[in-house]
Amino acid sequence: DAGAFVLSSCREGTCGTCETPVLEGEVEHRDTVLSPEEQADDRTMMVCVSRARRGCPRLVLEL
Repeated sequence: DAGAFVLSSCREGTCGTCETPVLEGEVEHRDTVLSPEEQADDRTMMVCVSRARRGCPRLVLEL
């Protein structure tokens, strides 16, 4: 929606093509690529399916 271009292949959170570094914020992970430990770290996210966790006022990505 913001006009940023991000590569993606599956758009289902299964391939990892859209993996994007997270600089700030908490992620609601909806992918099947990252392990539970990686998801808990909130260092990356699959932007095709994941989003900011409810109550997270700001999610900053390295695009």
